[in-house]
Amino acid sequence: LFRSQLHSMVAKSLCQSSAGKSYVIFTGPSITSLTLFEEFEKQGIYCCGLLSPRKSDCTGLPLSMLNNPDVPQSRGQYRIKMKGDMSLICWYNKGYFRFLTNAFSPTKKGDRKS
Repeated sequence: LFRSQLHSMVAKSLCQSSAGKSYVIFTGPSITSLTLFEEFEKQGIYCCGLLSPRKSDCTGLPLSMLNNPDVPQSRGQYRIKMKGDMSLICWYNKGYFRFLTNAFSPTKKGDRKS
């Protein structure tokens, strides 16, 4: 098994009792993946997680959001890609950070999806 698959299995095991409760699970880069987040969403579990092109399973995510631009961005600049309830946010602050979520909308302030 790949490390990300093992981490995914552990996350599924730990979250079994959370199904249908609209909980929000926060994950680190080794667990964050589109596949896992979509699977959890079908169970009524929502997710937020940091994403790393080196440590995360990035299958199905747009390469344009995973590759660093050739020209360095200014601190605080960000890009957002959305598909359905899933959002991928990339921002720059002394380095590139990526955040995947189906629990919060980057276009609505203060609202949590439920």
